[in-house]
Amino acid sequence: MTATAVAVALLPFAAVAQADEGPKAPGVPAGVTEAPDAQEASPSAEETASVKAQGSGKAVEVASETTATSLTSAQPDGTFTKSLSPLPVRVKQSDGSWAAMDATLVKTDGGWVPKVSASALTISDGGSDPLVTLGSGGTSLALSWPTDLPEPTVSGATATREVHAEYEKLRIAA
Repeated sequence: MTATAVAVALLPFAAVAQADEGPKAPGVPAGVTEAPDAQEASPSAEETASVKAQGSGKAVEVASETTATSLTSAQPDGTFTKSLSPLPVRVKQSDGSWAAMDATLVKTDGGWVPKVSASALTISDGGSDPLVTLGSGGTSLALSWPTDLPEPTVSGATATREVHAEYEKLRIAA
């Protein structure tokens, strides 16, 4: 933690010390500010990660500072690093954990979807369903094909279809 961060973190305590003194517990002299029991204060996520990093000799993620595009880690030397990405590289799961983006297509009842994605992407498994549907925030966009689609051949993050003849292929990549 930098000196500025320490100073900012201490500001609430300075305000408490200067606050109007209200009623005090019996036996506490005037002019003395009551402080919360030291055992009541719990360490911050940064402090906890820093102690773990120093003890293990390895970087430790500060989970509360993680986002889809940034990752903060406590270093064994007591410093912190923040890695930034212009695009999402992880997705928050329903249990609160983070999972790395994974475009590998998996079969579902509604078609083919990426294993881990920041938006709802579905690639048709054939027939008259839209070729691909992309959704985000309650809005979706569907791209249709003028004829029924054959079932795709899927490899990794790519679905390939033979749409008219063996030499005409349609490839969709997640």
